[in-house]
Amino acid sequence: MTEKKHFRIPVLVLPAFCTLPLWAAPNIAKAETYTVTAEQWARPRSGERVSRLPGLHGLEGELEANRNLSILIRYAGGDDGLLWAEELRGWLVALGISGERIHLRPGLDAGDRIVLETEKAGDPVP
Repeated sequence: MTEKKHFRIPVLVLPAFCTLPLWAAPNIAKAETYTVTAEQWARPRSGERVSRLPGLHGLEGELEANRNLSILIRYAGGDDGLLWAEELRGWLVALGISGERIHLRPGLDAGDRIVLETEKAGDPVP
């Protein structure tokens, strides 16, 4: 008959395992999300107006602070969605963001908005 082995974890080690998510959390990269609605985009555009769209000012600052970030532009797809995404990409490049840091991704579930997300350069996109 085989004897079962029982493992005992020292009491001092257990709290370290229990708090793992708390001390590891600051190292997890969190993607920021910004939304531009069709209503916001329908207004006449200029560099100043585009840079003042809600969220875009924060996006520019975030990119300046972290050179490893890039922008993912999610749009609904189709010709209209692609045209909107490409125009927004063009404005972002005109405002000084490198085109190499901007990626387009069709498949957003609604055509009345575009979603911009920050991502670490080289991260796989779902």
